[in-house]
Amino acid sequence: MTPVYKFLFRTMVLAILLCTLHFIAVAQPVNDDCGQATALPVSTTGLPVFSASATQSATASMPGCTGIATADVWFSFTALQSTQYIYVQHNSFGPTNSIIQVFSGTCGATTSLACNTGLIFSQNIPNTAVMAQTGLVPGKTSLIRVYYNNTTTTAFSIGVASGAPNNECAVAINMTVSPDANSVFTPGTTVGATASTPNNSCIFSSSNDVWYSFTATAATHAIDILQLNNPRIQVFTGTCGSLTAIPCNFFYQTISDTSRATVSGLTPGTTYRVKVFSSNFNTNNRLQIAVQTPFVAPNDVCSNAAVLPVSGNSCAPHRFSFRGAA
Repeated sequence: MTPVYKFLFRTMVLAILLCTLHFIAVAQPVNDDCGQATALPVSTTGLPVFSASATQSATASMPGCTGIATADVWFSFTALQSTQYIYVQHNSFGPTNSIIQVFSGTCGATTSLACNTGLIFSQNIPNTAVMAQTGLVPGKTSLIRVYYNNTTTTAFSIGVASGAPNNECAVAINMTVSPDANSVFTPGTTVGATASTPNNSCIFSSSNDVWYSFTATAATHAIDILQLNNPRIQVFTGTCGSLTAIPCNFFYQTISDTSRATVSGLTPGTTYRVKVFSSNFNTNNRLQIAVQTPFVAPNDVCSNAAVLPVSGNSCAPHRFSFRGAA
């Protein structure tokens, strides 16, 4: 191949490559129209499972229900409950003016159920708008349209979840007790939770609480909570509907980003139910919770007093710790 033909061949290959890249760059999202809505699973854990999306190169299907719609994308979900929570997590460096519109019906014959920006729960998932869609029929499919007010291109993530699954005592989530002071956390949320009975939670009343349970393996356990704003607990023995609250003289500590309540006087082998809530009413939080077994000084009580040997003419010091002592 002569140099001239080599040059022409390379130029053609480069031109084809550039055209291909340009086509990829401007290709419309697969869910640009209602008829190609992306199906989203509904999480039953109370926490959304996010799917990445974007409005880049999308078109506007219809005028905005509020603000200006210049590019929108579509999703669908099948309701599991009458209220479902739609989460839109904004790009870290992108706009936050998302609009979430929910429809019933089918493409071409839709009825708008709601149109809003969603709420930002300050202690929930960062940079994420949450919209509570009520009045749904379990088993029915609804459509979601997402656009950003007067914004053409942005990336975001979206997920749909039910409310907290452990809203009542009867559906308390069982936690495994760590045999040492290493906490193994269970994720959770108070989004969608309501106040439970009994509501005489020590010195606080709860407006939205969730329930956990654990079986004690020692007389003292520590309950560690992350992320929940001003967390409080109440611990019960008995069965749901016939609960007995144990005294609320828990030892509360804040250790780095962990809130810890040390509960003493437990009976190994007994199952305890824990009501978790925030002392700030109507707090919608994600959270993480764990039960661990802290070190307790063996001579914490009089009956276990450490015996000190009497030395002769020399001093023989013995080391002891106040850690975990009451």
